[in-house]
Amino acid sequence: DLVVMTYSYEQESLKRILANDPSGVFYLRPAKTPGATYKVLFASLASTSSLYTRYHRSCKVDVLKPEIMNIPFIDSHRIVDIDALPVMPFMPLLLLKLQAWEDHRKSTRYDFQAKQYVDVRDIEKLLVIAVQRREHIDKDEKWLPSSFVNAARERVKLFVSVGSASSRERWVRIGFDATIARSVPRTPDAPLASRGFNAYRR
Repeated sequence: DLVVMTYSYEQESLKRILANDPSGVFYLRPAKTPGATYKVLFASLASTSSLYTRYHRSCKVDVLKPEIMNIPFIDSHRIVDIDALPVMPFMPLLLLKLQAWEDHRKSTRYDFQAKQYVDVRDIEKLLVIAVQRREHIDKDEKWLPSSFVNAARERVKLFVSVGSASSRERWVRIGFDATIARSVPRTPDAPLASRGFNAYRR
């Protein structure tokens, strides 16, 4: 995902700007959805080779903007570079990952529901890093919108209700109330076409 901190350009314009970059890293493909007019952005990755064949590798890139999926606007002075790449500040990254976990968990689509387990692993790894970095929601992140933080506080209670005991302790250490939710919303049933996967999903 690329999050572009701008209100001046729409997503399709940003995709075209990236695809026209002289580096040639990004390129556009027509969307597979019938009748769709938008293009899908891809990034070329390093190629791999077998004994007889060379494989071109690429990655689909989602271009996002502030307010899409509740992404907060982040001033440029808060963005740091790691290995010459601008990265999102740690705390909003963790809380957006938590939001994605809840969205996937609540989805009625099996392919989305399946992503929640990867989300849990990612979140628990990020929590370890958060404790190591001594992150704290009330210390350095007061600039985040209160609605964004308050929603995250409720999600934390849900997460610790279904997550590991160690994750609960780490949420507390970074400033969250990790009281287990009294009632845990049930994961919706997937569409009929994917009901055969329910045993794995649950």
